[in-house]
Amino acid sequence: MQPYWIGEDEAERLGYTISLAATNLSPERLRSAVQQMLGARVSGLAILASEGDKAAFEIITQSGVPCVYLDLTLLLFLVGMSLAMEYLS
Repeated sequence: MQPYWIGEDEAERLGYTISLAATNLSPERLRSAVQQMLGARVSGLAILASEGDKAAFEIITQSGVPCVYLDLTLLLFLVGMSLAMEYLS
């Protein structure tokens, strides 16, 4: 079972729903997705993206909605470096 589905089951058990949005690396789509989700009165946001948008983060900050942001560019870099070090050792 994939980790997302485990998270979805746990969220459902706790009375939450997981909503997803694909941004296709577009800061404008990220901003639009944030606005749509905040408009739907979400309890929190988890953003996994390689693009950032200052306006989107300002909107989130002003909303007061809890948010976790994971920069996938950094994550991919760290995973890549870890694999390279493993290969070279």
